[in-house]
Amino acid sequence: MGIIWVTLIAANRIPKDSIIDDYLWIVLSCHAAIALGKIGDKRAVDPLIQVLKGKDWPVVRCAAAGALGELGDKRAIGPLTQASNDSEINVRLAAENALKKINN
Repeated sequence: MGIIWVTLIAANRIPKDSIIDDYLWIVLSCHAAIALGKIGDKRAVDPLIQVLKGKDWPVVRCAAAGALGELGDKRAIGPLTQASNDSEINVRLAAENALKKINN
């Protein structure tokens, strides 16, 4: 279910205001990203990268960065490097921590 949720969010297939309110959308998105990182399914890398690159709430992008760090896939290095220059400090820190995990 998690990979489906993140994929749908990344593809903008779930308009935030049509089904759920912003708060619930944020909570579900964060939990889905965290779960994907813990599950370790590499199929989640590309959808998580899309979430990281998106304009979603910073906490959602932080969760995506953290999940990418947990997955440890080298495909995430470029997007995480870009996110380390994000305007939001929490996204920058999450991206930097994820890069450290991948590079170790």
